[in-house]
Amino acid sequence: MNQSDIAREVGVSQTAVSMVLNNPDTTKVSKEKRQLIGAFLKKSNYFNRADVRKTWNIGYVMNEYQNSKSTFYHRLISGIEEVIEQNGYNLFVEIFRGAIPSVVKRRKVDGIIHSADIKNDDCPVPMVLLNRAERKMSCDTVMPDNAGAIYQAMEHLVELGHRRIAFLALLPVDQHVNHKLIMINFEERFDAFKRATEYFDIESVAGYIQIPKLKDAKDSIAKITEVLQQWNSMKKPPTAVVCSNDGYAAMLFRIALDSGMKIPEELSIIGIDNKEHDITDGAMLTTVDQNFYRMGQISAELLLKRINRADTPVVRVNCESSLIKRMTTGINKNKEVK
Repeated sequence: MNQSDIAREVGVSQTAVSMVLNNPDTTKVSKEKRQLIGAFLKKSNYFNRADVRKTWNIGYVMNEYQNSKSTFYHRLISGIEEVIEQNGYNLFVEIFRGAIPSVVKRRKVDGIIHSADIKNDDCPVPMVLLNRAERKMSCDTVMPDNAGAIYQAMEHLVELGHRRIAFLALLPVDQHVNHKLIMINFEERFDAFKRATEYFDIESVAGYIQIPKLKDAKDSIAKITEVLQQWNSMKKPPTAVVCSNDGYAAMLFRIALDSGMKIPEELSIIGIDNKEHDITDGAMLTTVDQNFYRMGQISAELLLKRINRADTPVVRVNCESSLIKRMTTGINKNKEVK
């Protein structure tokens, strides 16, 4: 199929087809025509046809706030690299800055893996969402097992004798650069916490659930300090806390220590993600590890399958998590009869 064939099928000029093929975001072709051409190319599986040259490159598109040198994101990239290199592909890493990635515009990749706000309809190559989900799935998605992580955390605390377990999360303002990613993980973890309190039949008190909204990142310490003071003023304060991520768990740990509390004797704290926060003198948080290396591998495997077979139904894969017991959780020495 050549450009003339495409133009005839879509009902546009060959020039318009050529411009869109060279730059999907071109302003020289109307948005309506770009969408018509893009939809036809996807429907006809144009970019996966044997007569269309493959680049043998895959793109990983990072958000600006991500740091590829951190252990958190390095594990994702390492997993992606392993799979695509075994299949003869190269990896391009690009920072997302609010538009179609340049590697896609310039036809430098056969597909992309990302957690950015890229619309599937605007992207002419196959893509996989990594560590981010949409309300209505339009492409393959790989996520951590948020619900499973919470159940593992709760089971651990219940086995240690805790019956008054709190939940801590902080929500960014809607304009936060990472708001959508934070919200989907938060919602899945919070919903799982509510279900887990029923499943384990533990005490549920409205005051144990604290989800303050942040004005900015600097507001985190003040909010968590306020939350801890509120808990400690209760007649029956929580003996353990599940935090929605390791960052908040690390902050809570330091604030609790500064207030004179003993951890874990007076308060057990557990986080999610295993971002390897060094909380004090080399000590580490009890956490639930989200297997980011495996998530990277799975995302690459899904993308390569999608490149070779574009017409299969989209899927979401939740990657299994595992509990890591460290020094911030311990036996509840003040057990109460239910």
